[in-house]
Amino acid sequence: MKKCQQLPQEHKDERLHWARIFMGCDWGKAQLLRVFKKKPIN
Repeated sequence: MKKCQQLPQEHKDERLHWARIFMGCDWGKAQLLRVFKKKPIN
């Protein structure tokens, strides 16, 4: 089996930064907004 190339540390740091930002989000509200967005406006 061929080994995969390792991600550079800079890339890992960026992924962690992105994850920390979105960990603080209230995903219940985000889901609720998504439901309303799908409904057609009359």
